[in-house]
Amino acid sequence: MIIAGKHCAIVGATGTIGTAIARAFASKGAVLSLLGRTALDMQSKMEPTLSTTVLKRTPDAELSDILGTNLTATMLVCKYAKVQDWGCIVNVSSLMANRPAAGAAAYAAAKAGVIPGLTSALCLEMATRSIRVNALLPGWVESPMWDNLRPTLKEKYLQNTPARRAGTPDEVADAAVFLASNDFANNCVLNLDGGLSAA
Repeated sequence: MIIAGKHCAIVGATGTIGTAIARAFASKGAVLSLLGRTALDMQSKMEPTLSTTVLKRTPDAELSDILGTNLTATMLVCKYAKVQDWGCIVNVSSLMANRPAAGAAAYAAAKAGVIPGLTSALCLEMATRSIRVNALLPGWVESPMWDNLRPTLKEKYLQNTPARRAGTPDEVADAAVFLASNDFANNCVLNLDGGLSAA
């Protein structure tokens, strides 16, 4: 699919990864609709931090917020978006969907709902309109979430990651452009974790 001139809605455009994805699609000539939880400021570095509390101690309101942000919002955008026939949806999940960490049960559960469940089901449901549905699973990416991680945890993740570094938002954005532009990529779940999922 040629991206130039196509309409692309970027959900989470005020976050680190969303901003990079928006810039990547804009550089390819896409017409963008940018959505976020905060007033849109493409220079801001607004991004929620990962809650690392044990599920039992996580307040119900926080659980609801985590699920709302990471699963329900994705479902609602997919439900109400006016995706053109022959279009494409690229959901952004997380490596934690397949490789959860202690203290992140709600986040991992929400991201796991995006793959394979939502992405695979939508792939089948949208087939009659030739709409492709794919998902990205970034591992650790340079972002406020990464910056706020305890140094001992960062070192542990880096030691277990064959690439020995966190990814960049631009690398995630490049993958989103690939999934949107490759006409045969459908129900494709792409790990972007520097090899952490193999460790």
